[in-house]
Amino acid sequence: MTADGKPSKARNRTRSETMDLLRASALELLATIDPEALTIREISDHAGVFHRYIPDYFGGKAELLADIYPAAREQARGGLVLLDGNGIRPEVIRLARLAVWLSANRDTGVPADGRPLTHSLVATLTEHTGLDAGTALLVAQRVMAGVIVLAAFPDVISNEPIDVTAHRDLELRIVRLLAQDSASRNV
Repeated sequence: MTADGKPSKARNRTRSETMDLLRASALELLATIDPEALTIREISDHAGVFHRYIPDYFGGKAELLADIYPAAREQARGGLVLLDGNGIRPEVIRLARLAVWLSANRDTGVPADGRPLTHSLVATLTEHTGLDAGTALLVAQRVMAGVIVLAAFPDVISNEPIDVTAHRDLELRIVRLLAQDSASRNV
């Protein structure tokens, strides 16, 4: 260990141990640094390993970030609570920024994952509002698109701070109206 508590670069580690350190470092740093600004040197220094391991073991920054995408997605899953809370959780913003960066900087884009976040949101909407699955899917896609735009490009929308709570409340009013309409058609 170094004086600042980081792992020493001189220690002999297995490839697997080094890769795990780099993954954990990248995931932790993405909590406060945008993917575009994050460098392989920052990741490797934070992990306490040589920066050359990133291209050697992962193929580069884009592939390392793609490798940790599933972990970022799992952390964000709990943050997709449309019906509770007052804003977008940091884990969801991190995932949105990571997805946008990967789609622009990786030949194969965002790693395919069966869209589990959308499925979680659809399940929540159908369970708590009574929306049919098709309508819930459309609402979930709208919400996900809004999160991505708000997280990745807030200055495109407005130079003023965005009131995320007001946007969430508007979406909830729309959901309630859709649920009432759906219920009245089924009576």
